[in-house]
Amino acid sequence: NTDLENVDVARIAPSDTDRLQACHVLYIGQLNLTEKESLYNKIIGMPILSISEENKLCDDGALICLRVSDGSAGFQINTDAVARSGLRIQPRVLKLGR
Repeated sequence: NTDLENVDVARIAPSDTDRLQACHVLYIGQLNLTEKESLYNKIIGMPILSISEENKLCDDGALICLRVSDGSAGFQINTDAVARSGLRIQPRVLKLGR
């Protein structure tokens, strides 16, 4: 469904498992390491596109890691996390991620 009228944006506490299960895309803001690890453990195996911007190595559990440096933006894809999520990312998108 591509109807943007059906998009809900909400802040979800990392401990709110019920709301996480209903989520399709999760932007992970500033959390401490313990909160991040707990959150990633809760969403392993769930078809949730998780996006983070605080991990330069893109190895903390997020599927997509945003990068901004020297006025340019890009992203990396954590293929291990993608495999655990059950989501399929188009090969063209995989080529774009560095």
